Amino acid sequence: MKMKRMVNVVGMHTGGERNDVITGGVLDVPGKTMFEKMRYLETQADDLRKFLLQEPRGTVTQCINLVLPPCDPQADAGFVIMESEHYPPMSGSNTICTVTALLAALVHGIIEATIWPDTLVQWLAITALGIGPVGAAFYAWDIGMKRGDIRVLGAASYATPLLSTAFLMLAGFAQPSVTIAIAAVLIAGGGLIAARDMIGKRS
Repeated sequence: MKMKRMVNVVGMHTGGERNDVITGGVLDVPGKTMFEKMRYLETQADDLRKFLLQEPRGTVTQCINLVLPPCDPQADAGFVIMESEHYPPMSGSNTICTVTALLAALVHGIIEATIWPDTLVQWLAITALGIGPVGAAFYAWDIGMKRGDIRVLGAASYATPLLSTAFLMLAGFAQPSVTIAIAAVLIAGGGLIAARDMIGKRS
């Protein structure tokens, strides 16, 4: 299979709102300011937005952010926001996702080592996970975003790291610790904050 185009995208969300971040595969965009770059994409290179946000890769409820070199020498990076129909000049949730992705990449490069599969069996296992449970999870999430209550999805998403850590401990790949307990309390607290409106209405 010959690929005509490959773009690196990091999956991100803010309280259940999907705001992915492009980290590679796109060259710099002409323009002296980020606004000019946004206008260039909108008028001259809108195929990128359509490529990533239209079916089958994207959805109408999704946003994507393109990280670009800064225009201001005092800045470390810039980004352009793309939504399903237009290019908004500002978005708080997209800013949170973009900054989080950049900081996570920085921390990964400093304290973590990238580990690639060593054997064919490991590659096949990763492929099976992507096609099977992980793929099914993204498909179910897409249905929930289109037809369900986004607030419920956002609040329920906080259970994901708790459940995954619990499964790792049950399988013997992790041991209970004070650090895990503190993290679990903080995550649960975040879930309660995210669900406070729903809890208040029911009471």
